[in-house]
Amino acid sequence: MGSAQFKIRELGMDYVLMVDCTDVTSAIIIAANKRGVGVIFVRSELTRNHTSLTNEFFSENTVETYDIESPLDAKKIEDVMRRISKKYPISFVFTPLDDIVEPVAAAAKSANLKGTSHLGVANAKNKALARELLKAEKLTQCGYRTCRTLGELPAAVSFIGYPCIVKPVSGFAKYLTAHLETPQDLRKFMDEYVSTRNDIDCAFRTFISDEYTVEEYICGQMYSAEVAKNEHGFYPLMLTKRDRAKHNELLEIESTMAPRGHYPDESAIFEYCEKVVDCLKLDVGIFHIEVIVNEGGVDLVEVNPRFMGGALSTLFQKSTSLSAFDILLDTYLGKVVDIQTKSRLFSTSRRLAPMEKTIAQATVDAGYIKEHFPWVREHSIAIHKGQTILPMTGNDSSLGYIHIVAEHYSTALDQAKATINMISVATGIKLAN
Repeated sequence: MGSAQFKIRELGMDYVLMVDCTDVTSAIIIAANKRGVGVIFVRSELTRNHTSLTNEFFSENTVETYDIESPLDAKKIEDVMRRISKKYPISFVFTPLDDIVEPVAAAAKSANLKGTSHLGVANAKNKALARELLKAEKLTQCGYRTCRTLGELPAAVSFIGYPCIVKPVSGFAKYLTAHLETPQDLRKFMDEYVSTRNDIDCAFRTFISDEYTVEEYICGQMYSAEVAKNEHGFYPLMLTKRDRAKHNELLEIESTMAPRGHYPDESAIFEYCEKVVDCLKLDVGIFHIEVIVNEGGVDLVEVNPRFMGGALSTLFQKSTSLSAFDILLDTYLGKVVDIQTKSRLFSTSRRLAPMEKTIAQATVDAGYIKEHFPWVREHSIAIHKGQTILPMTGNDSSLGYIHIVAEHYSTALDQAKATINMISVATGIKLAN
């Protein structure tokens, strides 16, 4: 390890400090290695307990790895960053994890290291504050109300009216987000709140704010935009159409990324996103922005000041033949980002979403998928005959995903729909489609 570090230093290579990752975003480390960029990795319980990454992986692929207990303690992260910066000339600090971007940004600022603006991250992570700032710039028409306790929720809902969306002001929120259409929905949400919160893994529960924001429900088509920004400018990277289950609009079951220019609202969405990024004071990084488009224009769902999550980096590569991980490194290292696509394909990711409790009547595994669905590029499906199937309640309770890549939009969607229908018939599982 020592000789490798010396060689990198002799060649004047860049060092980046990365805090935690997922299995998917560990590919950033591999991409950095290929470019001769040294990764100093800070690993907390999130990486140790919630990924499959081994000590050998970090030993072989990072310059050095430092362990901490909790990623929430900005002071301890700062202390580690200061120790690291005395040993290595750090070009940039970042984390791909949404839940810890704020303490990481705060620590980098205090340690006098380059990172995404802590002010910008704090503005984006607080959903109520983000709405307030955007409202002042006339960038959102969505009504909202903040409640400091669960007891204040009925009054806030009464002020906004039905239908509405209730979600924590900040934090790992998907299990505690609700679409309320009636007073009965509100009572159910409040009755189940404590047990739902306690069911969340304690490592993630600590990220969730006790405050709630109630937002007006906005109808329209949902999109997510991936954008990058650094000292060289604003870069529109990718636009993905998001479709939700008809029986439960909180469940996102399909994402389709199209080549630039396909979606008619693309220009308006990216122009809006650039204004949002500027308004919230987000200066350097890759940002995930969710919006709704209707006849009134573009409005915000939320801003996540972090690298694209889940399947999006995979869809991006399959559609454009560009590496999202290389773009991330270029952005943070202050380079001009090349976003000229090498291919123009349509990439669809579809989750298998059971609608009711049942028993699987057949096995659908890798061999089955390969035999019956040759158009499926990638999947995570492993259904076994006799398996008890429960309804999907969140992204983590689906039966897996399928990825399809095609030259035409309609082909990608038709193949996804056919795959879902055929699996449903074979297994007897009622799947949202």
